[in-house]
Amino acid sequence: MSLSTVVQHTAVLSAKCALFVFCRKYLLDSLYKDLRSLSYNEDTHLSTGTGSTDNASDGELELDPLPTSSSRVATSRSMPSPLSAVSGLFPLNRKDTGSMQSDLARILFSLCFEEGCSLFLLVMCQAVDILAPTIRRNYFRTSLGLLAGLVVVIIPLVQCLLFTYRAGLHRKKQGTRIALTALPYLLYIVAFFHVPLPSNSDGGFFTNALVRMNVLGTVILGLLSGFGAVSTAWSFQPFSKTSEVVTERDVASASDALERVRSDLLARQSEARRSGVLDQGSSWFSTSFFKGNPGSALLLEIDGLRALESQMTRNLEALRLGLDEREYRKTWQGRIWVIFGKAFAVYCVIRIISSIRNVIFGPSSGSSGTSSPDIVTYLIARFAALFPKIPLSQDNVASLARQISLFLVGCIILSSVRTVLWQVGRLVKSNSKTTGAAFLLLFLAQLMGTYLLSTLIQLRTSFPPSKPPPITTHPDESTDSAEPTNVARDSEPSSNLFASLPEYQLFGMLFDGSFLLAAAVTSATIWAQRQLTRAEVFR
Repeated sequence: MSLSTVVQHTAVLSAKCALFVFCRKYLLDSLYKDLRSLSYNEDTHLSTGTGSTDNASDGELELDPLPTSSSRVATSRSMPSPLSAVSGLFPLNRKDTGSMQSDLARILFSLCFEEGCSLFLLVMCQAVDILAPTIRRNYFRTSLGLLAGLVVVIIPLVQCLLFTYRAGLHRKKQGTRIALTALPYLLYIVAFFHVPLPSNSDGGFFTNALVRMNVLGTVILGLLSGFGAVSTAWSFQPFSKTSEVVTERDVASASDALERVRSDLLARQSEARRSGVLDQGSSWFSTSFFKGNPGSALLLEIDGLRALESQMTRNLEALRLGLDEREYRKTWQGRIWVIFGKAFAVYCVIRIISSIRNVIFGPSSGSSGTSSPDIVTYLIARFAALFPKIPLSQDNVASLARQISLFLVGCIILSSVRTVLWQVGRLVKSNSKTTGAAFLLLFLAQLMGTYLLSTLIQLRTSFPPSKPPPITTHPDESTDSAEPTNVARDSEPSSNLFASLPEYQLFGMLFDGSFLLAAAVTSATIWAQRQLTRAEVFR
């Protein structure tokens, strides 16, 4: 191995380690704290900071004081360390289990970030002809396989472990939990390999796995971008000059009403504790079949007050956010943010209209079987083609427009990723902020890896590797003794990194259909919620 080869290997490995350390030490510090604030559920939201609801005696519900105006979520700051998600497989004590979940999620997220960025760095090295082609190709294929394995195999397995985790589970029941974890994971693997492939897909096992991953990624990106487009457009309301304004009086009224409900709830709990009703339990069977019992009626009233308290707490938090947003919009930074937000909301509306046109009328004739880009990205690409130093043909303009459209889709998803994570956190119903934050971090790693791979494959489709030229012989020589004149050129396509990727069009009917489905459901949900309450359904 020559000195130049050693230097190149050292440079690539150093860059990969630097990306991993940067994500592990700096990027995740603020991100993980934010995810912990999004990972609470109704039970942990109402529990005190001295213990969880699992430790509350006889189902008693202890309440936190109302949040201050600067707080975002009324959650406790200290939580007990739960059992690890893999405690049945590794002998860990309770003190180390919370950090085990956090460290595992951080490592997997950092690996996804590092491998995804490494792929793009290698593509840039190919563009400027840095590093040897063999080294670029080997590291590219290794990073591609690791990223696909993380997104498709490893992260879903860890998510299943976290999803089936329950604090305080007895050691003897770990076998049942492992079975409950293995069943959905095996179903997921079977369903993944039954994802239909495009008609022109004739690659090997790994190539077909990448295509299946991109089919699922197309659906996921379409759903998330449809959700983000509607929520962004509705938040800024670019075509509306007036909107309902939250005032301090609204916040004070909601706070007083919540205090009264909490006082009633504490009073009913004290009454139930004195009468011994809580000792009988509050199972679904007892409250359903013994409704005539005064104790059961009291338990039903307590459950109703709990649900009311939870809803009023969310409404109060949404009102506080609206008040903070109104104050922020009065600053010069807020005014600039509103201008960009309204412009981006206009683009979201145009993107929805373009998707409707693509679904109804089909792709345009010049898009080679894919949905034509929306008018905004097409105009941006045409404007770039006007520069004399950027000569672009009609096909290159369409390719550039699709790249810009993919970038703007990423911006749409990024603009609503906090809301998406908050909704996922509500669905997961984790009994620990550590477990919930780990699950959300893994979900974010999957989303990031899927988007990066989709971007690379879209680049490969827009700028495909050149096909090998046919082997030619000299006309004055016989066929048996002839030697090809382009042996060196014949191996050229294998050194192109894009040759390792399958050809797949992201913007098609599948993406537009998923986009419109999510947009329609989100619009109906926001409209219905605003008819019932002034609080925002998505924050």
